[in-house]
Amino acid sequence: MEGDLNEEPERTRQLAASPVDTGQAVESETSDSSVLEALSVSSEQEFFSEEELVLQTATAAQVTPTITFDTSQAAAHTYLGDREDLSGTSEPFGDGETVGLPLYPISDLVLFPGGTLPLRLDRRQRELVDRALAAAPPLQRLIAVICFTRPFDGMPHFSQVGCTAEVRQVREDDDGSLNCIAIGQQRIRVSDKALRESIQRSSWLAVPVKVMADAPVPPVPREARRDMMWWGRLIFEAFDPHALAATAKGLAAAMSPQARLFEGSPLQLSYWLGSNMPFDADVKQEMLEVGNEVERLRCAIRVMEPMDPRCRFCGVKISSGRNVFSMSESGPGGAFVNPQGYIHDLMTVSKVSRNVALHGRPETEYSWFPGYAWTICCCSTCSSHLGWRFTATKEGLLPRSFWGLRVSQLMPRVKVRGSDGDSPSHEPLWPLSSRG
Repeated sequence: MEGDLNEEPERTRQLAASPVDTGQAVESETSDSSVLEALSVSSEQEFFSEEELVLQTATAAQVTPTITFDTSQAAAHTYLGDREDLSGTSEPFGDGETVGLPLYPISDLVLFPGGTLPLRLDRRQRELVDRALAAAPPLQRLIAVICFTRPFDGMPHFSQVGCTAEVRQVREDDDGSLNCIAIGQQRIRVSDKALRESIQRSSWLAVPVKVMADAPVPPVPREARRDMMWWGRLIFEAFDPHALAATAKGLAAAMSPQARLFEGSPLQLSYWLGSNMPFDADVKQEMLEVGNEVERLRCAIRVMEPMDPRCRFCGVKISSGRNVFSMSESGPGGAFVNPQGYIHDLMTVSKVSRNVALHGRPETEYSWFPGYAWTICCCSTCSSHLGWRFTATKEGLLPRSFWGLRVSQLMPRVKVRGSDGDSPSHEPLWPLSSRG
C-alpha cells in the first residue's frame, strides 16, 4: 500500500469508542432517552480517592464483580458484524527464513503469536489485506505487524521485531471498507535497512521480514531437583519454565479465570499473557523481543505483581491492580477497533479514582460490549483521554458498570521500595538483557 498507513485519526475520532455499525436497529430499551439520562448520573461507589485506593491495594483481596454478561461476545468482536470464515491455515516458516509480506505498523499495539487482531480498513488502507488475500501459498492471507509509538518529542518510533498475522475472517461493508479478524502466527524481525526504505518511500506492500523462532529452554530434571539445597530450589523456581508458568498462572488468575485453566506449554502461556494481560506497549515489546519463554514469563511476573495504573502524562493514580478483571473470555486486556480503524488496547477495571472525570452523555451506538452504553472519561488533572465508562442498559446485566481504560494512556510501573524503606516509589521496567 502506498502512502502513510498509520496516519493517526483526529483526536475526536480517537475518543469515539465505536465498533463497526452493523446497520441493526438499537433495541428500544437501549435507545430510550430516560435510560440514557439515568446512566449519565455517576455512582459515588465507582470513584475512590487515591488514599482509599492505596489502602485497598495494601489490604484487600482481588475485587471480582459478579458477571452475567456473555464475555464470549467481546472476545469474538461481534460488533464487527457477521464475517466470512476463510478456510485453511498457513504453514509455519522455518527459523531464519526471509519472506516478503505486506507490513502493517500499528500505533501502541504489540501482536503476539496466537493473539487476536481486529481490523477495520477503509478503501485506501485495505490494499494491504487485499494483497495478502490474493497472494499464492505459502504467503496467502499473511501480513506482518509491527508496533510504533510516539514519544513526547512527537517523532514516531518503529519497532523492528513484530509478528506475522493470518487473516481468518473478513466482511466487506457497503462503503467498501473491510472488517477482518487476524491471528498472530510467528515472531519476525524487519532489518533496519528495509524499515528505513519503507518509511522513506511510504511503501509497505512487500517488505522482507526474517522469521524468529524461540530458543527452547529445557526444564530442570526431577533428579536434580531432589538434590538441590534450599538456595538451589530458589534458582530453580526463578529459571525453570514450568515453575515460572505456575507462578504466572496464579498471578494472572486473580484478574482472569481463564489463566488458571490454560493448558498450553510455558512458551504458549508466555504468548497468551502478552496478548491478554493489560501490559503497556513498551512492556509487551520487551516480552516479544526476548528469545525464550523464561525471560518472557519473568517479565510478565514482574509487571503483574505490582500493577498500579497511573496517568501516563501527569502520574496521578487512576485505579488499583486489585480492580482489574475480565469482561472478555480472552482476559482483562485486549484490542478493539473503532469505525475509523483506530485500534485501542483496553484494560477493564471495576472502579477508578476520583482523578477520573466523565465527559458527554452515554452512547449505545458502536458499543464493544453489547448491552452497555459508553461514556468518555478523561484525567481530571491533565485532561488526557483515559478511556470509557460502560454502563448496563438492560435489566439483569452485571456488572451494572465498569471502566475500559486505554493502556496507551496509562503508566504501569514496577512498584519498588523507596530509599527510606517505607514509602513506595515507581520506577519503569529495566530493559531485559536477553533479546531474540
